[in-house]
Amino acid sequence: KLALKIPPETQNGRTFKLTGQGMPHLGKASYGDLIVRVNVLLPKNLTEKEKALFTDLAALRPGA
Repeated sequence: KLALKIPPETQNGRTFKLTGQGMPHLGKASYGDLIVRVNVLLPKNLTEKEKALFTDLAALRPGA
């Protein structure tokens, strides 16, 4: 098991390379790299209050 800290504002689809944390090389003591891709799942079935909060947040960032 590994722990990976995802930086704030990480975009969907970003990849991280964890050097030396992948599969072992055949017949060697070294390991390959592990590639991690961020797959963000957005919430479904938001309440009206949650939708209003997201609208308020979006209003704080015009043009974004």
